[in-house]
Amino acid sequence: MTTLERAEDEQAEKETSRDRLFETYVDSVYRYALRRVSVASVAEDIAAEVFSEVYRHPKRVPARAPEAWLYGIARRKIADYYRKANVRREVPLSAEVPCAKDYGLGALIHDERQRQLQLLVNSLPPDQQEALLLFYVERLSPAQIAIAMRRSRFAVNSLLQRARKRMYELGRDYFEEGERNC
Repeated sequence: MTTLERAEDEQAEKETSRDRLFETYVDSVYRYALRRVSVASVAEDIAAEVFSEVYRHPKRVPARAPEAWLYGIARRKIADYYRKANVRREVPLSAEVPCAKDYGLGALIHDERQRQLQLLVNSLPPDQQEALLLFYVERLSPAQIAIAMRRSRFAVNSLLQRARKRMYELGRDYFEEGERNC
């Protein structure tokens, strides 16, 4: 095998790896962006920007935890979007509220509890909102969140703990009512 053939094989392998990364994570990166910006076209643009980084700088993609690295890029692209647009961001929730008994009013109760939960999350500082979203909605581990947020795992655990505590303090009635209804 000549040097040229080897170089062509290496290039083909890199392209296959990038394509596989795209196919594996494009939907989750898009959904994450859509939850953060609530506009499909903007979320598509952000996802495209994330993967253009992958194609422009393939050596930066970590072999371990590429998903968390992609979320980190998406997070920064979203921050850039809000900085340029100069709008306040709210983190929409898509996770289900655990337990809303259906007595004909179940959907109404569920919607109201979802709205209350949304208000509680939006009252938190942005970094706490982000950590909760990545943990509970995106289902990333604290170690993966640490990569995405460029913090230590211990800092992420502390951030999550403070966010949970603050939400409970602000929404004690919400959480105690939820326990009574389950």
